[in-house]
Amino acid sequence: MAEGKLDDLKREHPSIPLKLLSATIGLASLLLGLALTVLFIWVIVT
Repeated sequence: MAEGKLDDLKREHPSIPLKLLSATIGLASLLLGLALTVLFIWVIVT
């Protein structure tokens, strides 16, 4: 196996704004999923 091959595949760490954007999208998706689940259960029960 060639030496240093993994070093060529390394990428820079994501920047702080990119991490914040990713966390915001993830949290929004989680909240949307929870809200839809609650709404579906509410519709079925009532």
